[in-house]
Amino acid sequence: MADWGGKSLAGAVETAKKTLQDVTGFVRDGQAADMILRVAEEQHADVIVLGRRGLTGLERFLLGGVSSAVVNHSKCDILIVK
Repeated sequence: MADWGGKSLAGAVETAKKTLQDVTGFVRDGQAADMILRVAEEQHADVIVLGRRGLTGLERFLLGGVSSAVVNHSKCDILIVK
């Protein structure tokens, strides 16, 4: 799975570099929100861009939401793409 994630991320980073100057991507194992926040802090990120699955209220309550957790705990700006 990490190999697929790395290849997918590499393609996304290359696409983003066509428009943006400074783009970096990371693949990490662990709790998603915790890893996103940790890497953002380590890299002194200006913005975190996340996708959103659109969980219902009950699903979000039972499963938690990565984007919700990142928004609530991040020290930098967040862009959530629906």
